[in-house]
Amino acid sequence: MKVIMMIITAVFLLTSPALSDNSFKDTAKKIQRDVKEGVQEAGRDIKKFGKETGDAVKKDSQEAGEKMRQDAKEAARDAKKAGRGIGDWFRDFGRNIKKFFMGD
Repeated sequence: MKVIMMIITAVFLLTSPALSDNSFKDTAKKIQRDVKEGVQEAGRDIKKFGKETGDAVKKDSQEAGEKMRQDAKEAARDAKKAGRGIGDWFRDFGRNIKKFFMGD
């Protein structure tokens, strides 16, 4: 918005015949300085925003990674428990078959 106002001011000054050359040069330098400051400020804001965004992404990624590690450990425990359960079932099934055919 600041840049647009400076451009409008520059156009107005260029079309005004009442201005002397010195006044015009001073005004042009001021506009140039203001535009430069505006661009530098925008650059600093963009850099700050990028850093904040990067930091947030890094933090969220670390938290997601930690959550995935915890979930993987829990899934491994559950799989191990299920494996033991299936093994017990087959062992009991085998014993029952043996009892059926061979007796106690």
